[in-house]
Amino acid sequence: VLTLSPAQEQHWRLTRPGQNFERAHFRLTGKAEGWFSHVRVHPDRPCNTVTTHSRGDLSHWVEPRRFSVAEYKRIHSYPDDYIIEGSYDRQVEGIGRSVPPRMMEALARTLYEEILSK
Repeated sequence: VLTLSPAQEQHWRLTRPGQNFERAHFRLTGKAEGWFSHVRVHPDRPCNTVTTHSRGDLSHWVEPRRFSVAEYKRIHSYPDDYIIEGSYDRQVEGIGRSVPPRMMEALARTLYEEILSK
């Protein structure tokens, strides 16, 4: 279920980690359109945004595949034991629509310290 489509894999192979598939698409077709959101993630840099349509948009840096739900949960700072139900697409969409828990924690702490505690 985590495999890329044949076209995505072809683009993935022509893309370095940290880059989107736009250059590869241009090399393959002569057109520069439609692949800017597809990214081969870099292992040592912050991950691109997890969106509601990340099915295939974010690719692993070593293996030509999409991320698993567990990997998306980690990218988004969910605990490993947090349960998200539904199909793969529904789970990734839910993660993409949510506010990352660690980000929300930082916002809440700042609101408390700067506004509510005064």
